[in-house]
Amino acid sequence: MRIRPKSLQQRTLLYAILPTFILLITLSLFNFLFVRNILIAQWGETIVSRLERSADLIETNLLEPKKLLLLLQTDDNSLVNRQLINSITNQIRGFDIVEDVIVDWPEPHESKSSLTPPQGGGPDPGRRRLQLRRFDISSPHYDKRVNNRTLSLISEFKGMDDETVGNIEVIISFDDLLDHVVNASWWMTNKAYLLDGSYNVLITTGDNSDLEDNYPMREYGTVNQLEQKTRQALENNSSGTVLGPGNPPEEISGFYHLNQVPWTLVVTAPGKKVLEPIITFRRYYMIALAVSIGLILFFMRMSMNRVTEGIKQVSRASDDLASGKFGPPLEAITRDEVGELTENFNKMSNQLKQRLELKKNIDLAREVQQSLLPQQGLKAEGIDLSGMTLYCDETGGDYFDILESDEAIGKIGVVVGDVVGHGVGAALLMTTVRALVRSSFEQSGTPEEMMDNVNRLLFKDTAASGSFATLFYLELDQQANSLRWIRAGHDPAFVINCQTGEFSELRGEGVALGVDPDWNSVSNELPLTEVPQVILICSDGIFEATNEYGEPFGKQRVYELLPDINELSSEEAANRIIQEIQSFVKETTLHDDITVAVLRTSSIF
Repeated sequence: MRIRPKSLQQRTLLYAILPTFILLITLSLFNFLFVRNILIAQWGETIVSRLERSADLIETNLLEPKKLLLLLQTDDNSLVNRQLINSITNQIRGFDIVEDVIVDWPEPHESKSSLTPPQGGGPDPGRRRLQLRRFDISSPHYDKRVNNRTLSLISEFKGMDDETVGNIEVIISFDDLLDHVVNASWWMTNKAYLLDGSYNVLITTGDNSDLEDNYPMREYGTVNQLEQKTRQALENNSSGTVLGPGNPPEEISGFYHLNQVPWTLVVTAPGKKVLEPIITFRRYYMIALAVSIGLILFFMRMSMNRVTEGIKQVSRASDDLASGKFGPPLEAITRDEVGELTENFNKMSNQLKQRLELKKNIDLAREVQQSLLPQQGLKAEGIDLSGMTLYCDETGGDYFDILESDEAIGKIGVVVGDVVGHGVGAALLMTTVRALVRSSFEQSGTPEEMMDNVNRLLFKDTAASGSFATLFYLELDQQANSLRWIRAGHDPAFVINCQTGEFSELRGEGVALGVDPDWNSVSNELPLTEVPQVILICSDGIFEATNEYGEPFGKQRVYELLPDINELSSEEAANRIIQEIQSFVKETTLHDDITVAVLRTSSIF
């Protein structure tokens, strides 16, 4: 399931705070594991070192009587007698840990020595060569003779022929031997064991058993999982540490094998005790992390509240703006990007308000301009006249008008003009041209005088700006039964013979209005015939309209349309041409205004 935060605060929490929190937790976990391993390694080194020192003391105490016994070793040239043996055993008895030394000669003439040293005399085996072979150490046991726990260091005397001629047993106090171990701080503060060669417990921490209890106590490795793992490690290594289950481990054990004696010292400590520094650090770290995260969340919430409040303010104002409601300027709460956004919104809102007012004025100008255009065509006896204008902007510079004289009966004028450019400026100039043409039309005079007057007056208004307008003026005179036209820089009109379908262009010399005030217009004339005719006057926007591939509509397509409008009314013909252009350009924006005027004559006047 995909999580999609619905607010900026949720997004910040999900994509900023949560990853940071996870990263910190992950780093703390790795740091904890790393430091934990270091502490365990240090504890292992420390405890193994202490075990090693304790083991050295045990082995040193055992080695001292062993060294004296080794003096009884002889070679082929050395002889050992009873007096020497008695002397060495007396020295061994002098050690604090030694309870007694027993020498046993199995020959018939010799008996076991007493617990007190011999005083000389008695049978003497004589001077002979002996060798002391193999030292064995027994398990601890309660010795009634000395009323104490003891163990024995036992060796055999071998003759030159490798026959057993006697043995010697050094009885050692078990408690005295381990006195320095059981009084050590690591033994008293932890759970510790002394194991024999078969991994049986010889003594353990807090041993309050009676002296007569049997030894060994139990087999090591049968109580819990840590003992099992420790025993497995004992069988493969001379020293080391073992971790118990749990994280941190509930217990940790360390062990060390004695070299001279088949014993092993094992100590077990609670994991929390060993890892107390890192556990304490982790506890305070988690507290500090929680407090830090809480403070971060608090300050981020305060900061985000200011940010989100600013954004919500802009959002609400945007909704109002979309509904056409313009409120007062927003207050910039912060001086960061949100404050900058608020200020930019205020600028945008102000500019949009101005533009909407301008658009409103332009729409009003468009309505005014549309109202200046003929609202309907002209239909009279023998005359069918219609026109249509298509602007590329709200307002345009194309001009179409139908003029009827109140004084000259039967005089009708058709005007199609194209002011340079398009938009509001062109619309204003178009209005000026319309006013000049209408006022000049009402005055008596020829078409040439009319156009000269318009050209001269327009030049006074456009001389500074360089603007101009092209114009095609067609005048139908019912009294003279003729058509006269003036082409002031405009494209020629088309005249179509409705009977034959042939067409020609209404050409003539002429200069655009507002360019040369001294230019004299020249009119052209065409008599009306009995054959119906169709006259098409259009602006250059119809030829320049382009489709999505940049291809212009062109005059050729206009030529191809002319035969199709012979039988159509003037209004139908104008609509047909406009529809063909719109179908050609499709969704492409027009770059110039388009005007079409169609005059259909059907009889002689």
